[in-house]
Amino acid sequence: MGVRVPRSRSKRCALREEKAKRLRIEQEHEETKERLQNLEDVVSLLLSTLGSIVNQSEIDDFTINGNTITRKIMTRIDGTKMVKLRAMNLKM
Repeated sequence: MGVRVPRSRSKRCALREEKAKRLRIEQEHEETKERLQNLEDVVSLLLSTLGSIVNQSEIDDFTINGNTITRKIMTRIDGTKMVKLRAMNLKM
């Protein structure tokens, strides 16, 4: 077994300060991670909300055997596309 050599008072104070500094940095890191997660949640919510708002649309009409088929392609703000088809019988 080795002989324990007592540390000087200044060395103990320096070690305590270093430990306190590390703890502060870890706490700030955790708080930053929480804020980032909250920000990601807000951005996700905004994108899902804006995604339901149509930004652009294009409409194509096709007539097959007297039936008109309307295809509407809508591009949302988040880049996703939605297609709606509607068929109408023009025969009377």
